[in-house]
Amino acid sequence: MKPTIGRIVHYTNGQANDEGRMVVLPAMVIRTRDSTVPGITYSWDDNIPPSSFVEELPDDETVDLVVHGHNTSHRVYTVPKGTGARTWQWPPRV
Repeated sequence: MKPTIGRIVHYTNGQANDEGRMVVLPAMVIRTRDSTVPGITYSWDDNIPPSSFVEELPDDETVDLVVHGHNTSHRVYTVPKGTGARTWQWPPRV
């Protein structure tokens, strides 16, 4: 299944909790390869995008996310699907 804008996913940020397990946070997909319009991207202060931002995502499973953490939300860019650090995955079905 390809990710689409607005879908909720799990983001593994690469930090371990007190028990040594990777921290997984809820996130929302804000850009996919299919939703990218060439030449039109995000706006930043001073028109300087973050270093991790790419104009075209490399594949259908790499996305940009808004990650909801502990009392904060932030964007992460060019996040591949996977199980390691700085990756996203679908929430497990319960």
